[in-house]
Amino acid sequence: MFLSKLYNGNYYIYFYKEDGKKSKVSTHTKLKSEANKFLADSLTN
Repeated sequence: MFLSKLYNGNYYIYFYKEDGKKSKVSTHTKLKSEANKFLADSLTN
């Protein structure tokens, strides 16, 4: 699982599903600190 910033400026979380395919979810933010908080929250839930 990792963060990446796309051309639109938003951060996305990339992860691998159980079937081995890569998927992404938007963090809806352009700030890395907020994206890291979103990532941390998603790991605890």
